[in-house]
Amino acid sequence: MRPPRTAKTEAILPSIFLVALIATGIVLRASGMLADLRVLLPLLAVLFGLVLLFLAVNEGRAPLHRGSGITFIFAGAVLAAAAFGLSLRQSWPLFMVGAALGWIVDGLSRFGRLRVATFVPSVAMLLLAGFFSLFSFGLVTMRLAKFLAIWWPAFIVLAVAAIFAALWYRSRRAAARRRSPAP
Repeated sequence: MRPPRTAKTEAILPSIFLVALIATGIVLRASGMLADLRVLLPLLAVLFGLVLLFLAVNEGRAPLHRGSGITFIFAGAVLAAAAFGLSLRQSWPLFMVGAALGWIVDGLSRFGRLRVATFVPSVAMLLLAGFFSLFSFGLVTMRLAKFLAIWWPAFIVLAVAAIFAALWYRSRRAAARRRSPAP
């Protein structure tokens, strides 16, 4: 009889695989057989993502593997672009995009629909990635630090307004629930 699967046992195989890949890369780099690790790293990230997706789909493993697999594949694609000329200094916001997309896939595969607990943080991360990309790719000529130094009061006002809007919406929903009869 097979022992029940838990989140801990689900993470063992991908963790062992990742440690083995890292150890192999270190040994190849130290021995001089691999002159530049930048070429191998994207391939390892994509391969690890594909293994996670395979485990999630074919083996019926934890839904977390789907989101993590998407994130690793996206990170591998960004690292591959960096290995062929795109600077990591510029492209780092794209890692946030991959993590947000992985989070959305994870939420969809776990619950079968978009839920606030996974969708809202994912959208926030996508918006932040878009905001940072404006500065990172040079679409805005002003430096990020200078922009934040000028506009920080507006960000505080927007944050407070968002909190009040969320509290107002929550109180209206609670009042509507109290008024409607329970079936």
